[in-house]
Amino acid sequence: ATSASALLAGTFVPMQQRPNKRYQIGVLGGGIAGLACCQELIRQLDEQDIDAQIVLLEGRDRLGGRLYTDTTTFKAQADPLERTTRRQEHATFPVDLGASWIH
Repeated sequence: ATSASALLAGTFVPMQQRPNKRYQIGVLGGGIAGLACCQELIRQLDEQDIDAQIVLLEGRDRLGGRLYTDTTTFKAQADPLERTTRRQEHATFPVDLGASWIH
């Protein structure tokens, strides 16, 4: 098996540390996979005491990729039987506009 197929199968391949070397690692995409990748990289680098800088590159002005909940478009309806409070007047109804299934 090649090292790429071993990685895809979940096999741990330790990073080789070079003395006095600072690594620069780029992660493309701030979706759920990119965020998970950064989290795992940080954990592995800390665990192995490797000096590295991780840069996450995202094309949008927000993180999350397809995961997106709009909380600004729809106003929530106040309960007519309750006294209206300032919180109810400005409450919004969250709408999922992103991925439908998150495993």
